[in-house]
Amino acid sequence: VFIVEVEAEILQSNIDEPQLQRLRNGERPGALWHLFRSDDAKKIREYVGRAHRKAAGSDTIHDQTAYLEKEDLDKLRDWSKVESYPMLQFLGDAVFIPSGAPHQVKNLHSCIKIAEDFVS
Repeated sequence: VFIVEVEAEILQSNIDEPQLQRLRNGERPGALWHLFRSDDAKKIREYVGRAHRKAAGSDTIHDQTAYLEKEDLDKLRDWSKVESYPMLQFLGDAVFIPSGAPHQVKNLHSCIKIAEDFVS
């Protein structure tokens, strides 16, 4: 049942054809990422702030207290034209997030996330 749920989650996310091909070739996805343009951060904050309660002085993006499911992503797109860029991370892949880009990740299988912030 779990594998069917993971597959459904992936297919609903509108990932691109090369990632689907990797999936069909038997590679195991570990995480589903949604990346957003840094210019859309204000609209995302506003949407999440309206849809989820937050404490005063908190930041709806950096606090990582809300995850936008497909229904939320659809509402965000309809409300503000903000699109997410879904991406599957397979075993051995590294993900680099552009500076200032809001993002979210959902582990599909047991995963360990190691994050390193740096300035070059």
